[in-house]
Amino acid sequence: MAKIIPKVGEIWTVTRNRYLFDRLKKGDVFYHEGYRLELIKKRYWSSEMDCNDLVALTLRRLTDKVPEEKPKETFITYLKKCFKQLFKNNKNKVK
Repeated sequence: MAKIIPKVGEIWTVTRNRYLFDRLKKGDVFYHEGYRLELIKKRYWSSEMDCNDLVALTLRRLTDKVPEEKPKETFITYLKKCFKQLFKNNKNKVK
């Protein structure tokens, strides 16, 4: 059976094991099988024999290009910025 490669923007539904995808929420973006995907809808599905261990995911493929994100300010960089500002203000007062 040939693997169907989804096109960018295409929406489809797959059924996967619950324990692998249970942590995902609507709107999450993740990589799976080499594709960047967005979760549109999640519902639990199974027969009585499966003991509710499956989840049906409605996914949309996104472009593989990831927009550059602005680096997040960490606590250490915030402290450095505060100390620089403090020393800059102290130098101006001393003169």
